[in-house]
Amino acid sequence: MKLLKSSLLTIKNRGDRVAKPNAKEIKEKKEIAKTMMNFYGLNYNEWLHNKHQEFIDENLMSFMQAQNSAATLSDSERNDAHTDRSQGFENTNE
Repeated sequence: MKLLKSSLLTIKNRGDRVAKPNAKEIKEKKEIAKTMMNFYGLNYNEWLHNKHQEFIDENLMSFMQAQNSAATLSDSERNDAHTDRSQGFENTNE
């Protein structure tokens, strides 16, 4: 319950602004999710695997098309294209 209170306070203190979570916040959220999933009889690793698969299924075709397109671009064009595609994705290093 301490983790839940801490996370709720963090969310409240941020207000409406969206900030990239730090390692402590990521760990807290993961532990809360694991605790809740365990309570409901769900396995965290299976759920995470399914989320990975959903992301792959939803994005594989466009990724492959982008890879094929990038193979024909110059280095500067490739760097620009990479920057455009990476906007909106965050690396959480899980």
